[in-house]
Amino acid sequence: MAPSNVKTAMKENAYEELMDPQRKWYNNRRLIILNAWIVLLLVTSTASGYDGSMVNGLQSLPQWESYFGFPTKGKLGLLGAIQNIGSLAGYPFAPYLCDGIGRRPTVFIGASMMVIATAIQTASQSVEMFIGARFLVGFGLTFAASASPMLVAELSYPKYRAPLTSVYNSLWHLGSIVAAWATFGSFKIQSTWAWRLPSALQAVPSLVQVFLVWFVPESPRFLIRKGEESKALRILAYYHADGDENDPLVRYEFEEIKAAMEFDRTVAANIGWRAFLASSSNLKRVRIIIAIAFFSQWSGNGLASYYLNKVLSDIGITNPTTQLLLNGILSIWSLLCALTASSTVEHFGRRILFITSGCLMTLCFTMQTVCFARFTISGDPNAAHGSLAVVWRSPPLIVTYALEILPYNIRAKGFNIFNITISIALIFNQYVNPIALGMSSSLYYIHTQTISTAALNWKYYVVYCVWLVCECVFLYFYLVETKNHTLEETAAIFDGESAREKIVDSAAALAGMGVMVQENKKLEVIIVTRTEMSLPTTIPTPPLAVSIVGAGIAGLTAAIAFRRNGHHVQIFESAEKKTEVGAALGVPLNAQLVLEYLGYSKDNLKSVDFNGIERFDALTGEGNTDSWLLPELKTKPNLMVLRNDLHAELERLALGPGEGPPAKLHLASKVIACSLEEGSLTLSDGRVITGDLILGADGVSSFMRTSILGHVVKTESSGWSCYRGLIEISKLEGVPGLEWLWEGISGGRSVTKQSKVPPFRMLFVYLCHGRQLLNFVGFFDDPYQDDTEWKGESTRDEVLEAFADFHPKFQPILTALNDRVLKWQLRKLPALPTWVRGRATLLGDAAHGTLPTLAQGAAMAIEDAGALGILFPAGTTSADVPARLNAYQELRKERDEFVGRESLEQAVLPAKVGEFIRSLSMQEYLMGYDTISDTRTFFAEKFGSNSLRSLL
Repeated sequence: MAPSNVKTAMKENAYEELMDPQRKWYNNRRLIILNAWIVLLLVTSTASGYDGSMVNGLQSLPQWESYFGFPTKGKLGLLGAIQNIGSLAGYPFAPYLCDGIGRRPTVFIGASMMVIATAIQTASQSVEMFIGARFLVGFGLTFAASASPMLVAELSYPKYRAPLTSVYNSLWHLGSIVAAWATFGSFKIQSTWAWRLPSALQAVPSLVQVFLVWFVPESPRFLIRKGEESKALRILAYYHADGDENDPLVRYEFEEIKAAMEFDRTVAANIGWRAFLASSSNLKRVRIIIAIAFFSQWSGNGLASYYLNKVLSDIGITNPTTQLLLNGILSIWSLLCALTASSTVEHFGRRILFITSGCLMTLCFTMQTVCFARFTISGDPNAAHGSLAVVWRSPPLIVTYALEILPYNIRAKGFNIFNITISIALIFNQYVNPIALGMSSSLYYIHTQTISTAALNWKYYVVYCVWLVCECVFLYFYLVETKNHTLEETAAIFDGESAREKIVDSAAALAGMGVMVQENKKLEVIIVTRTEMSLPTTIPTPPLAVSIVGAGIAGLTAAIAFRRNGHHVQIFESAEKKTEVGAALGVPLNAQLVLEYLGYSKDNLKSVDFNGIERFDALTGEGNTDSWLLPELKTKPNLMVLRNDLHAELERLALGPGEGPPAKLHLASKVIACSLEEGSLTLSDGRVITGDLILGADGVSSFMRTSILGHVVKTESSGWSCYRGLIEISKLEGVPGLEWLWEGISGGRSVTKQSKVPPFRMLFVYLCHGRQLLNFVGFFDDPYQDDTEWKGESTRDEVLEAFADFHPKFQPILTALNDRVLKWQLRKLPALPTWVRGRATLLGDAAHGTLPTLAQGAAMAIEDAGALGILFPAGTTSADVPARLNAYQELRKERDEFVGRESLEQAVLPAKVGEFIRSLSMQEYLMGYDTISDTRTFFAEKFGSNSLRSLL
């Protein structure tokens, strides 16, 4: 017996137990909205049905036939077939658009083409123009008709998926009804508008789609396949669970989609069209979808759909008004049959409906053929009327069935095969049928009262009778039952029961359910509710999709922090090749604590310990040692690191093997626009990246800063600039007089020309890169700074001239510089009113400017990234993002801005007193700060002690 804290139920599917039985679409606002958008997609079928019935109706209009010269036989067949020839021309492109840019944009493209083509068709001045327009109608309809039913199937609430997808095919008949009655109503118009008006009305469904389709949500399956899992989850939650991302049904759907896609990847590589021949299960799928596609058009219905007027003429009903009336009545009957079948699709199942319909069509068409033959032989009018009384329609399941048996990775291509097959069958119907029936235009037939003796007439119907029997046999032996399964489970049935169980088990486990397969192959779904458990249980929350703009120190460190928490990280860098500039930098203790938490290797930095500074007077050459009071802090030394070495280590931790999914770095990916509320970025190549969180780590000239604030914030002059460069130690070996550089403590060498009156100048050098390089910085007063270019290039000769009056013992350092020297303006960034907007925030230099006077610029960026990692642990939901970003700003903004102000104040000290002044309290505040510990404490206070457990 199941324990008391567990709810068990025997189900043929796992998801049914998760659905709220009280959740009816008509009393749930979001399901009403979702179904309204689905109706917008369903009208694609209405447009297709309108076309078929309109062509049939136009042939009964004297105005149309006379305008185009009473088209006969082959030309009449071409008029009917050209639309499907256009469809065939579009099919090679349709699946690639559906899978490449998405279902929704593909619908828009198709609907737009339909509107244009219908306008040309309505304005036709010749039969050639009319034929060309109908080619374009078919071409455009291909894209909309390929994407719309897939989007319906992939968006629908599970309970309503099969009925709604079946309604898609049913609404073909609604279009047929509108067209039939439109042509009937325009019959008495004594001008070309008798046929132009019905033609113009064909654009209405597509025109509505053009304006409204962008409000339809994209397929969650498509988004997951493209890596936008968080957006897919938000769509599922919004429409299927009133926005609750932890709803069991939503969690199960989400995990099952991912499990099915992962299963597809493990059993078959992405080999394109060859995938249909790569496995027996795919061969079965292809066999069925090709068969039902032919069945849908070769069951005699092609005669009634496109050439009803000829059929009616053959049984003696030649009055155009009567023909149009019967066309409309038959369309209504077809719609009623289709809607009835759609409403029972999950009750009776696919096999029963298909086989029952096949048998009834065989019976009715045979009776119709007998009546038609009797009328042809004897002229009995009762037999003719009897042939109209025995009309039965095929079920509306063909689209539903074709879509649900195809797994996502081949769904678009498989549905394309299905549609191509239908077009081939339709071309046969529309081109061959009129020839086989000895068909000319109806008025021409009335005027001449001749029937071709070569035509098959009623005997042609016998061919369809035999074919219908073959259909029934195929359906009985090959059709697989798929009722009451999710889209993913249905597709997996063809891969064997073990495959379906694997997908269901994986999804159930990740969604917080246990699913055990019984001997009778039904599933026992066990759902453990949180309120019934003695210990709290949570449904696993999907990782966040994090977009980082900028691949510098701040961006890479943030990527490491977020990937370690299991989040999916993408980094977008505008440069084609990321190369760090700025030579070397300091990594003080406060930054080291964060890097240790993130798992860095000190050896990989090739760092040199920085224990203090040897200070020298630029004119006399005399010096003294300043240990920076570090021993009094009882701490480890600072590290002097080549910027490229630090960058390489951060790249290894962010992009290489390690804890959590590796981040993805996209070079040459410039961000040109963003939607901060949606969490989306638009790149210069047109790609749109949507996620849960955007981190602006794009440096001093930050695009993200402008986007968040809504205006450009210019950096301001500090009055300082500097020369920067690297010197190979090998160039200095053996040079006399450099004892001042090699002897003394391991650390920096500062050479200052003190002057209370500008110009002030100072040299600062230290070893890095395993003591193989000497980093050189030459500070100088620069009252002529501008904001056009904050960094540029200079030359060694310019540096030699600037420091020509320095003591001779320092000149060898300047002489050893490379010819190319960087020249940087040291600019300050005003305090920003905010760092946060919507789902985006700033960090590093994008948020706060820090001059190098405190050696804390890189450290502040690393601290920012470490704090963000603590504030966004595994289990953070997309809905949590805004609150966490506000917490980040609350925690970090005051400290970062203080360090920025202090670095600016320090800039004026050497000119006055000959050195930077850092008190013990200042050093304790800067280097004695533990970002990880402080943020954990802040997180617990802000979000509760239970949340803190996820950090430990």
